[in-house]
Amino acid sequence: IYETMSKNINFDLKALRAKAKKALPILSKHASFIATIVVLVIYLFVVWRISQYAGAEPAATEDIASAAIPRVDEKAIEQIQSLAH
Repeated sequence: IYETMSKNINFDLKALRAKAKKALPILSKHASFIATIVVLVIYLFVVWRISQYAGAEPAATEDIASAAIPRVDEKAIEQIQSLAH
């Protein structure tokens, strides 16, 4: 184990380029299919997350009964009503 860890790792760029040139025609042949699959997977993930958020229950700390009911000042009501006449 220690022998393999101590060896110097050198990348051969020429061999890497040769492998890339071999794989390029195959990948370019199926590029539209791969792109379509990637888009569909992303779309499915987004729909799944939206459905999770839509079905989520409110947190226990949020009490609907304790929500403050907005109050309108009586003077404001009278002013609005006087505008209509």
